[in-house]
Amino acid sequence: MILPERTLRFPFVLRLSRVRRAAMRVRTFPHRWEKTRSTMGPDMDPSFPSPAGHAAVRIESRRMVIHELTAAECRAVLRLTTVGRLACARDGQPYIVPLFLYFDPRDDSLYGFSTLGQKIDWMRSNPKVCVEVEHIIDRFHWSTVIVFGRYEEVGDSAEEQDLRHRASKLFEQRPLWWLPATGKIPAAEERHASVVYRIRIDRMSGRRASRPTDTTRDSEN
Repeated sequence: MILPERTLRFPFVLRLSRVRRAAMRVRTFPHRWEKTRSTMGPDMDPSFPSPAGHAAVRIESRRMVIHELTAAECRAVLRLTTVGRLACARDGQPYIVPLFLYFDPRDDSLYGFSTLGQKIDWMRSNPKVCVEVEHIIDRFHWSTVIVFGRYEEVGDSAEEQDLRHRASKLFEQRPLWWLPATGKIPAAEERHASVVYRIRIDRMSGRRASRPTDTTRDSEN
């Protein structure tokens, strides 16, 4: 049986009318959709679909401001966190690994502890490395710093005793600081030789995200 044309078109017309009503609500009451999205945690997908072709997402993005950090502000971020991502390279192949690093403002370096493995082998071959650290409050308030520096091992010589003592003091700020470096990996060769090293900072840059206050937005309007 052939259905009338208007019967076939009815579901499409109904869906189109719903989209139009949703778009009108966003234009008329954008604060309601903003309030709904503001309750989303930082782990929620920011690409969650919104009515009217992501109109609310564009409203939110206009209210995030990205600031360039000064060198002093970058160092302040380094003091806030001990978790970072270290990137090194060998023979044109990059390698990145998460680890614990500790900032020492006295010699402007990041100290780390590890056992022998791929990253130590690669950094010995090519000491030029990069480190990324971040401090995240939520998706509208965060800071990130990129550090470019050089890998140096801290040995057992008498001249380096002060550096090893300083590194130990930094490591002891975190309970069980020797983990996960000395943790066992199933079916892998166990490594006992440990390495204390530092990343001498050559240069760094950073950014911070924030949202203007309501007072600031009112004054701009």
